[in-house]
Amino acid sequence: MLIKGEVGKNSFKKKVLLIIFLSTLGFLLSLTIAFALGFNNNINATRYTQLIFGVVGLALPAILFSYLVNKHPNKYLRTNTFPSFNLIINAILIMIIILPLINVMSYWNEQLHLPQALSEIEKTLRELQKTADDLTLQLLTDSSIKTLWSNLFFLAFVPAITEELFFRGAVQGCMHEKFGHHTAIWLTAIVFSAFHLQFFGFFPRMFLGALLGYMLFWSNSLYIPIIAHFTNNACVVVFYFLSARNILTFNIDSIGIHSQWWLAIISLIGLVSLLYILKSQYNTKKENNPL
Repeated sequence: MLIKGEVGKNSFKKKVLLIIFLSTLGFLLSLTIAFALGFNNNINATRYTQLIFGVVGLALPAILFSYLVNKHPNKYLRTNTFPSFNLIINAILIMIIILPLINVMSYWNEQLHLPQALSEIEKTLRELQKTADDLTLQLLTDSSIKTLWSNLFFLAFVPAITEELFFRGAVQGCMHEKFGHHTAIWLTAIVFSAFHLQFFGFFPRMFLGALLGYMLFWSNSLYIPIIAHFTNNACVVVFYFLSARNILTFNIDSIGIHSQWWLAIISLIGLVSLLYILKSQYNTKKENNPL
C-alpha cells in the first residue's frame, strides 16, 4: 500500500534512487506498450510513441514520486497555484525573444570538437544527432493544417507538460531540498539536456532548462515553465509549417547568425529585461507575503 509522503521522511539519496527507479520503470513500460501496439517506423507511429513515452515514462513517474515524497504532491510539483496573466505574457515573450540568442549558442555548440583521441566517438555522436534532426524534419515539413495541429499537440503540448512535470517538478524539487535553488536549477538543467542525447545541442538546451527552472522559482507555479516550453516548441512547429507553405523563405535556425548578429544582442537585452521584470514581481510578492 502506498502511503502519501512516506518516502519524504527518508534521505536525499533514497529519493534520487526512487526517481531513477520510477523513471526506468516508466521507460520500460513505455517500450512494452509501444511494441504491444505494433508501432512501426512511420511518422504517425513516432508521434504516438513520443506520447506514450511522455505520459508513461515522464509524467506518471513524476506524479507518483511527488505522491510518495510529500503529503501535498500538488504543492510539491507547484501545480497548486495558477499564475497571473502578466506572468503568462512574460513567459511567452521570453521564449519568443530568445530565439536569436539560442541560435547563436547552437551554432557555437555545433563547432565544438572532441579531442583527436575521441574522434570516432564524435563521429558517432554527430551521426546520431543527424538521424534525430532528420526525423524531426520529417515530422515538421508538412504543409497540411491537419499535420500542424497534430504537431502542436504531439511535439509542443505533450512535451511541455510531461517534461516539465518530470524535470522542473520532480527532479528540480528533489534537488532543491538538498542543494538550494540555484544549484538545483542548474543541475536539473544539465540532466534535462543530457536526457535529449544531443551533445552538439547540449549547451543551448541546458541554458533553456535553466531558464525554465528560474521561471518556476520566480513564479512559484509549474504552469509558467509549461507555457514557456510549449511556446518554444510551438514556435518551431509554426515556423516550419509556414516554410512548407512557402510563406516564410528564410531558415529559422539562421536568425541571429553571422550578419544578423545584432539580433542576438537585442535578444540578450530583451531576455535580461524580461527576467528582471519577472524577478521584481517575485521580490514584491515575497515582501508582501514574508511567510
